[in-house]
Amino acid sequence: MRFALLLIGLSMPSLAQTLRQPTSSSVVDVAQTALAVYLPSIAPADSTQPGTFTSLAKALRHPKQVKQLLLHNVSALPADLGVFKNLESLVIEGGTLTSLPASVGKLVNLKRLRIESTKLAQLPAEIGQLSNLQSLQAAGNQLKSLPGELGKLTNLESLNVVGNQLTAWPEQILAGLPKLTDLQRRGNLIPNLPLSPEELLKTPVVTDLKAALANPKQVYRMALSNASELPESLGMLTNLQQLRLDNNMLAQLPASVGNLKNLQSLSVLNNQLTKLPESLGTLTNLKSLNVGVNPLQELPASLGDLVNLQSLEVYNCKLTKLPESLGNLTNLQTLRLSANQLTGLPASMGKLVNLSELTLTTNKLTALPTELGNMLNLKQLGLSENGLSSLPAELGKLTNLKVLTLQHNQLSQVPAELGKLTNLSTLDLGLNKLTALPEQIGTLTSLKRLDLSGNVLTNLPESLGQLVNLKQLNLTQNQLAKLPESLGDLKNLSSLRLLDNPVQQLPESIGKLTNLRELSANFKSLPLAELAKLKTSLGSTLVSPLQVRGLTGL
Repeated sequence: MRFALLLIGLSMPSLAQTLRQPTSSSVVDVAQTALAVYLPSIAPADSTQPGTFTSLAKALRHPKQVKQLLLHNVSALPADLGVFKNLESLVIEGGTLTSLPASVGKLVNLKRLRIESTKLAQLPAEIGQLSNLQSLQAAGNQLKSLPGELGKLTNLESLNVVGNQLTAWPEQILAGLPKLTDLQRRGNLIPNLPLSPEELLKTPVVTDLKAALANPKQVYRMALSNASELPESLGMLTNLQQLRLDNNMLAQLPASVGNLKNLQSLSVLNNQLTKLPESLGTLTNLKSLNVGVNPLQELPASLGDLVNLQSLEVYNCKLTKLPESLGNLTNLQTLRLSANQLTGLPASMGKLVNLSELTLTTNKLTALPTELGNMLNLKQLGLSENGLSSLPAELGKLTNLKVLTLQHNQLSQVPAELGKLTNLSTLDLGLNKLTALPEQIGTLTSLKRLDLSGNVLTNLPESLGQLVNLKQLNLTQNQLAKLPESLGDLKNLSSLRLLDNPVQQLPESIGKLTNLRELSANFKSLPLAELAKLKTSLGSTLVSPLQVRGLTGL
């Protein structure tokens, strides 16, 4: 793999010259304090292909035969470069070349143009005439600007100008390139330059704040450790797109964090923050915000200005309420607020129509707003370990819901509307005060896991047998003396837990559960006659023979 290292902040000759310098302790020291931008790995051109020339003089003697021209350490190109009418690939690596002749525009069959590690300061406007050009690689040169004519290259698929001296980006280029799928432009001097997610992954993660502030326009990703405070100068990093400050000792964030207009991801997990600056609301490009595991007591109202936010995590904090402005985050897809001290939710949360995951476990909620039913795209809803005594009927509108956890609340009943959640695959109602289930529970035909443990159920509805996809049924710690005959219709059931129930009778249909592998129950409570029937019935299941032989009294 070939790569080049560009040391930002140095007075630089050509990149090729920099790379040829011997490695010394002083060079290494500079490298450690400067920001490294890696030029992309490019496979070496194949000089063995027919029509390939590596000598410019020889190529000029046979111009019609030239399809690929590979040149190294070139200082100049002939003015009549256009004589290579059949040229498809031109590669120039290294040397002191400062410009391309205008005749490059006559290379009408050129598909690939690669000029790397030269002193090229500009591209001629005639480059816009290369209508068949598919790839333009111009990394590690000294380009200060790009001609607008690049926008005419309608067949261009790949453009690489990494590690140059560009100070601006002509937007018309992108507008005129419908086939462009690979754009790399990092390592330049362009302010407020957002990189694509693919290119961002190729940039280095800066871990030295001092080095970052010495080259602020070159920093796109940063992760700091052992930090107890941050300077206001942090706001100079205007190209920063990812900032990770996890596991530090930060008690506050500087107000200048609001200057990081290109920031897309901010994580300040596990610090000592008690509040967030109002300026946070100016980060309108922010997509992900994680401030979990901090002693935060409130969120700023300006949070609602983060209109592009897709993921918000504020778990294990000390929040007692949420701002009404939270409802403005209409692009939010993930909201994790577990382990706080929330006693209620703002009605405005119903505006979060794109929310897919909402986690509110381990709070102090006693009721839910009816507006929760407006979150029609919700797929996961976590409400375990709260103080809920009832659920709104509007919960039945969440027809895309797949996972609903309500464990450890104060529920004595669930609304019949729960039966409308036909996409539900997991329903956890354990450790509540349920005395009965609505007949409509049988309509949850997508259900695979149902936990009803730790309630006071005395019977189950016959409709339970309609849950044909159910695999796990936990009925531990209830008041069940018998089970419905329809239990045998649960053809996919593999686990049935009945411990700590006063079961006196099991339905004969239990023998129809041919996929049953686990059965846990207090067999001692069964009469001997029932034990004999059970042993016979279990013979057609997958329950371990050892368990069957171990039935007390047999």
